[in-house]
Formats: sequence, structure tokens, C-alpha cells
Amino acid sequence: MESNVGTAEPTVACACGAGCAECGAAQARPPAETGCARVGSERAVAALQSRLRRLARAERQAERTQVELDSRLDAIKGLYTGRLSALGRAAAVLRAGIEAFCRARRRELTCGGSKSVRTPCGKVGFRRVGPTVACAPGADEEQVCEGLEGNGLGRFVRVRRAPEWAAIRRAVSKGELDPERLRSCGVHLAPAREAFYCVIDRARTGSPRAQ
Repeated sequence: MESNVGTAEPTVACACGAGCAECGAAQARPPAETGCARVGSERAVAALQSRLRRLARAERQAERTQVELDSRLDAIKGLYTGRLSALGRAAAVLRAGIEAFCRARRRELTCGGSKSVRTPCGKVGFRRVGPTVACAPGADEEQVCEGLEGNGLGRFVRVRRAPEWAAIRRAVSKGELDPERLRSCGVHLAPAREAFYCVIDRARTGSPRAQ
């Protein structure tokens, strides 16, 4: 008569720690032969998928809200744009009229010597302003710079200096620059690190029922 005493395989704990039915049915096998790790992986992926789906819904809601806000703002602007333009034109005409009046009646307003007149409603006056320079109609700053340099007036062209960050980054990556030397120059050097990224698949997260 054969006996099975002492022949049972050693039991192993569930690797996922969840006490799942599959692991419970296979606890007598070595961990490598159980589906425990696979089940744990599936659960982790499912949990991540659920979080990504919630993120996608939140981002879509934010986009819809932004579109609604922009639409409402456009409608409000449409109500007032015409009125503001008309008021601006009217104010410009009145300002020009006040200047014309003051120039025509300058001697009476300034008593022959003053350069300004103060009234309870405001102050007007005349003052000397220096010459103004700007790009001529139809010309941009690049054309002006080329013209100045071409006429021997390059000293009037501003040259903006800036660190070449891309070249510095490449030199640091190749070990060609001493970090301490860079820091002494006022450069902040952050070490290489692992960056997390999250890309939502909108086609697969559009429906709450999608799995």
C-alpha cells in the first residue's frame, strides 16, 4: 500500500498579494509556473488604463469649457466692439478739435507767456519734444539694419548677445566642460534625470465603455 505522506509540493505565497483565485489554485507550484505575476501585471495595467481614461475625460472637459468660454467672450466682444470704435473715433475728433482751438487762441489762453493752461476740467499745454525716429512706412527693422550697415552706420545696429544653450548642453553631455567652471559663470546645471511622460490615446479613451 502506497502512502502519499511527505510527497506534497511546498506551497508558495501569492506573488500579487491579492489572494486571487488563479493563484490560490496554483499555490502548490513554484512561483515561475503560476499565473500570479501575470494577473498582478494585468491588474496594474487595468488600474493605469482607468486613470488614463479619467485624465482623458478631464482634458476633454477642459477643452470643451475653453471653447465655450472663447465663444462667450467673442459674443461679448461683438456687443461692444462697434460701440468702442465709435467712441474712440469721437474722442479723437474732440482731442484734435481742442488742439486746434488752443493753437488758434494760444495767446489768449496763455496770457502771452505761459506754456500751459490749467482749468477745473483739465490741463493743456505746449512743450518742446525731440526728434523721433522709427521705421519708415513699408520698411521693417531688418531692412533698416541692412541699410545702416550698408551705409557704414553699423554702430547704430544693436547686436543682442545670448548664451548658446544647445552647444553648452552638447558639450556637457560629451564631458567637454567642467560643471564647476560653468557654475562659476552663472550657469545652472541640472543633472540628467529620468523624465515621465503621459500621452493620451484619444481614439481609445473617447468612450467610457472602452476597455
